[in-house]
Amino acid sequence: MKNSFNWDCVEQHKFWGLIRSELAVSTVQVQELLSKFFWLEKLDANASAIAVEGLLTLCSCCPPMPKLVGAVMLLPNSVFQDFASAVMAKWAVSNGSMLFESLAEFSEKVEGKNGDLVIHDSAGMINRSAILWLLKYFNGSDTDGLCNAFHWKNEGMLA
Repeated sequence: MKNSFNWDCVEQHKFWGLIRSELAVSTVQVQELLSKFFWLEKLDANASAIAVEGLLTLCSCCPPMPKLVGAVMLLPNSVFQDFASAVMAKWAVSNGSMLFESLAEFSEKVEGKNGDLVIHDSAGMINRSAILWLLKYFNGSDTDGLCNAFHWKNEGMLA
């Protein structure tokens, strides 16, 4: 995948089309591909743009299952800062009820038994654009109530 960043644009688009087709019948899980891609050391906005477009399309085609939603929520705040919010916006339109059920399950998994947040990935942070998208989605809602509902009271998690 990383080698494809240096390919011609047409070749990259074809490559991502093949990946989408292959993953439709494969046992490889999209969240694993997504997590590995965004944790690459030198992710360049210019060289990686077509790959990010391919991943965005791939995520948009997948239902918002709990593991995939969790992977999106834990993406690093990298060069493609709004990727998580773009995926969540697409899911909200295509399958909103499943998205919010998966978000609820995600929040249960990150909460420890004593009420503290327990996150072992993404340097202990929930993706900023995902949180901002949620807040915008619930525009006009009591944001304290929203944070309490998802157990994200700890300010350090939103930094």
